Amino acid sequence: MGENDIYRIRPEHTHGGGLQICDDGSDGTIQKLGFFGVAPTVQRANANQAKLEDSAQLAQVIVLVNELREALVEKGLIKGST
Repeated sequence: MGENDIYRIRPEHTHGGGLQICDDGSDGTIQKLGFFGVAPTVQRANANQAKLEDSAQLAQVIVLVNELREALVEKGLIKGST
């Protein structure tokens, strides 16, 4: 497969033990994933994804919820709107 080719997963590509869609990229390949026709993107990683403490303030919760929403929209798992 070429770098920009799309691989579609069908039932014949799965097995009883599950399906690993992307590996850890330790071999130097860039792993991208997208759903429902959106352009595949790399895994997001930033400080907005940090685990919240029990004493988290509303502003921290809003930041985390917005980051989760952005990640889901980016991957095509929810439609989102502006």
